[in-house]
Order: sequence, then C-alpha cells, then structure tokens
Amino acid sequence: MMRVVKALVSNGLFSIMSLLLSVVIARLGGSDDLGRFGVAFAAYLLIQLIVRDAGANTLSATLPSARRIRDTARRISLMGLVLAVPVLLVGLIFDYPYMIAMGFAVHGICLYDYSKTLNLSLGDGKIAIAQDLILFTVFMIASALAFMGHIEPVGLIAIWAGCGAALGYLVSFIQVFKLAPSWSGSQVELRASLGFGLQSLLGSGSVHVLTFLLAGVGGPILVGSMRGASTIVGPANLITTTLEPLLITSFSRTAPEKGAVSMRAVIRSAAGITWANLAVVAGLVLLGYNFGGLLLGTAWENSSPLLVVVAVDSVFVALGCAPHAAHRSIWAAGRLATITTVTAFTRIPMVLSGAALGGALGAATAFLFVTIANTSTLWLSLLQLHRKSR
Repeated sequence: MMRVVKALVSNGLFSIMSLLLSVVIARLGGSDDLGRFGVAFAAYLLIQLIVRDAGANTLSATLPSARRIRDTARRISLMGLVLAVPVLLVGLIFDYPYMIAMGFAVHGICLYDYSKTLNLSLGDGKIAIAQDLILFTVFMIASALAFMGHIEPVGLIAIWAGCGAALGYLVSFIQVFKLAPSWSGSQVELRASLGFGLQSLLGSGSVHVLTFLLAGVGGPILVGSMRGASTIVGPANLITTTLEPLLITSFSRTAPEKGAVSMRAVIRSAAGITWANLAVVAGLVLLGYNFGGLLLGTAWENSSPLLVVVAVDSVFVALGCAPHAAHRSIWAAGRLATITTVTAFTRIPMVLSGAALGGALGAATAFLFVTIANTSTLWLSLLQLHRKSR
C-alpha cells in the first residue's frame, strides 16, 4: 500500500508541474503559444513512454537484480541520445524554442524516469520521492518568477527540463548506473524491449505523434485548444500512469503460473482504477466550468467545448489500464503489437479527418471513439489469453 501512496505522490507532483506549465503558458501566450508548447510536451511524453516501456516496465516484470538494473541503464542512455536528435532537429528547423530546450535535456530526463519508475515499482520509493521533491521545489520557485514576469515561458521550460536532466545524472551516479550507450541484454529481453517500445510508439505514442500532425492540419491554435482541455482533466490521468507499472509487477507476483494472469486480480484492479478516475474527472470538469477562464485566460474560450469529451476519454483509458498491464506482465508482445498497430492506423486517419471536418471538437470526438474501441479489444484479447492458459 505504501508503494502505491509513494507512486501517487511522485506522479502527483509531476501532474502539478505539467498543469502549471500549461497554465503559465496559456495565460501569457494564449492558445497559439500553448499549442507550440503542446507539441514540445508531446515529444517529451512520447519519449518517456517509449523509453519506459522498452526499459523499466519490461525489466520490472522479471523482478531484476540490482546489477541487472545498473546494466540496463546503458540501454536507456542509448535511447536517450538517439531520441534527442529528432527533437533538436525539429526545434531548429521549425524554430520551436520549446522543442530546442527539451531536446538538450532528453538524455538526462530518460535516466531520471528510469530510476524513478524502478524505484517506485521495485524499491522503497525514497529516491524517487526525493528527486521529485527537489525538481518540484525548483520548478515552483521558477513558476512564481514567471508569474511575476521575471522569466519567459521558454525559460521556465528550460529550467524544468534542465533540472530534471541534472537530477537524472545525479541519481545515476548515486546508484552506480552504467551509462556507456549500448543495446545490451539477453536476446529474449531485447526482443521484448524492442517490441514493447515499438508498441508504445504505435499505441499510446500515436496520440503524441498525432499532436505533430494536428499542428500541421490545424496549426498551433487547434493543438492549444486540445491541450487546454487536457490540462483541466490531466490530474485524473496520473491514476493510470502511476498504477500501470505497479500493476505489471503485481500481476507477475500474483500469477497462478508462469505465462498466466489472475483474472480476478485484473478485474478488481480495473474496477478500482476506473471508479477512482471517474470520481476525480467529475470534480475536474466542475472545476473547469467554474474556474477555466481564471486558469487558462483567453485560451479557455477555445478549450471549453472539448472538456466533457476529453473527460470521458480519460475514463475509458483508465478502464483499459489493467488489461494493458496484464498483457505486459506475461510478455504477450505479439498480440499487443497487433492491437496497438491496428489502433494506431485507425486513430490517425480518424482524428485527422475529425479535425478537418470539425476542428478541435471533431478531433477530440474521434479520439474518444478510438479509445473505446481499443479498451474493448484489450479486454477481449485478455479473456482469450486467459481461456487458452487454463
């Protein structure tokens, strides 16, 4: 139980920081600037997702030794370097200063997240909480200065990302991580790591890829409108992002036998996560309709029509969290790859078509339909796997 509490605290701090980033930028720059930030933040979330699933989440299912954790950091280091390149190039080519600031910090941030995820899912969580509290303190001071007009929004991003990267290097040094870039590990682990990383790109990652495409279709204002609604609902999503890594480990430990999963544990976890998410989302929607203008300034006018649709989407994402984690706990990479690939190739044209026909509201509605279909497919797939293992 304490592991869950620490994970919620850690991800809660991250959620507050991402919320304040959006609020500061929305109030100072409106929907257009919020959209430019949204593109950079989508790049950050996409990289975090890929590296986490290809590294910490794959590793946690095996209950690894400390030595193996230190060795696997070399793979994280390699991915951080490789993924930083396109972020920097896009930022320089299209003159997106938020992307440039993020690109320089990607490598260290990947190490930060690797240490945090494993410490929360396998350790006592003390290092994760400590590094989050340091980052949170620095960020809150910088946010106060930004509100007072002493720091520009780009400067705030640079401080947040740069401090996170510095902490990533610090915790790597403390835990004696091996950082020489290398795609190292057993053949089975590397295949699973590559498979889950690609699935993240095609599955949940396609949501972030779509942010880049939507910026091309509708410009920064469309992205900013969607980002504003997501900012209001965002705190509810920390339930899903916090618990999925813990569920992978939990399902591995409670499995009746190797390669199987306890359906009772999955259903119980899904019910708890979904009800918790629903309760939080309902409160956030009420908060948005009463104080959205105060939080987002002029950007709220463009974001308010999307709020309910984005909120319902969050609930269905939560409903799919447990079966998604269950697939990962038994390393069902092939089946999950099929689901995520089909979902991605459905989501991209549907959302882009929705954006072309109905603007930001059309895009958000298309997102919701694809999320419902994806969650339903995950449950059906897990039930089939469960029947086969009996």
